[in-house]
Amino acid sequence: MMNNAVSSYTSAVSAVPTMVTGTKVLGRGALAFPSAMRWAGRLLVAAILTWLLTLPVVAEQMGSATFGFSLDLPEGFVATQAAADGRSYQFKHQFCPAEIIIRIYEPRRYQSAQAAMEDTLARLSAREQDISQVEWRQSDCSLASYRMNPYGNHEYGGWGVAVELPEQKGWFTMLSYAPTSDGRGNNPAHLLEQLVISVIDSLSIDRGSQFGTGPITAYAFPSIESQPVQLDIAGRTVQTEIGGDDIASQQFVIRREFDILVLYAETDLLIPAWQRYYRMVYRSAYQQLRRPAFDIYASIYDLDSVRTSENPRLALAQTVMDWVQTFPYERNFQDSDLSAPTAVLAGALGSDCDSRSILLAILLHHMNYQTVMFLSPAYQHAMLGVEVEATGAKMKVGDRTYMVGETTDQVAIGQVAASMSVEANWLPVTFP
Repeated sequence: MMNNAVSSYTSAVSAVPTMVTGTKVLGRGALAFPSAMRWAGRLLVAAILTWLLTLPVVAEQMGSATFGFSLDLPEGFVATQAAADGRSYQFKHQFCPAEIIIRIYEPRRYQSAQAAMEDTLARLSAREQDISQVEWRQSDCSLASYRMNPYGNHEYGGWGVAVELPEQKGWFTMLSYAPTSDGRGNNPAHLLEQLVISVIDSLSIDRGSQFGTGPITAYAFPSIESQPVQLDIAGRTVQTEIGGDDIASQQFVIRREFDILVLYAETDLLIPAWQRYYRMVYRSAYQQLRRPAFDIYASIYDLDSVRTSENPRLALAQTVMDWVQTFPYERNFQDSDLSAPTAVLAGALGSDCDSRSILLAILLHHMNYQTVMFLSPAYQHAMLGVEVEATGAKMKVGDRTYMVGETTDQVAIGQVAASMSVEANWLPVTFP
């Protein structure tokens, strides 16, 4: 249940949002939704709210404990074939003409990822192959783009990845492909290619890769020299650094994942697709923010306000949130309206509620807090969720309880606007 311990706010969940006289309205940073999604329509909002009552906490993801890989696939892919030994899968999308083929081969079968990719493409009579090596997860890895005609005269184009699984578990190969010409309805070829690329980038071959860029993003944005960044937090000067291409790589993921949301605009998969959008952005930025998070923690953990507090963990989290609440507020209605988390941290871009919530979720998780993000289509707003002992507004996700954190106004953890206090109007985005 969402409760509040602050007298100027509602003290309990209400069935209908109410406004307390004289209370400052929070949530200046509203979420922006693509115009193609027609979020402003009252009937659609009502339908979303009704559907939220049966919404699962996490969209379905797939993986193999035997081989150690996992995939956070775009919504709508359905397994049409699966071998009993777990070495072969085929997926087709429910409403887009996109497909996925996965094969896992014995370690002795190939000498390299490139050999595995070349053989896989040859078996499908693929042509116009462009195979490149990529540095990803310290494993032998190859990426490929290709063309083929699996169904007669209709040309398909796609991307593929071949990578050596850790602990000599074999060679993982995955191809994803879609038509190269525009189809009828909401399936333009350029969006289908973005969907295919997102499939490849959703791969994790171990637990650690769930917190890092996918293979295509890693290839497109190799590590380059770091840049120094100075932060001012609670009267302390924090010297840290960010990767030279970190902002660009995160924006690459943001634009791609935002583009493919259009494919879900008028489907019942829009909400889980939206949740996945934020998970992919979180993943793209997580490892890149490790150094800044460490430097921030090292600079502020011994502040008097933290060290002498009755609840140091709450005080530390509040200090970080206080800092983020002071960032320049900015909206971008011409694009995704989501700023790269590293750009927000470095002051390179303005931000609003969802940009700040993702940044805080990453920084605090690096500091050993469990975090989530709360979204509300009804309020067009986002908030942080942080697992910490405190009084105030909180929401339960699975077996964990998270205090809410409003990022666009200078209030304490656990305070929520009375006009946004109906718990049923919020849904969680959970992270690895």
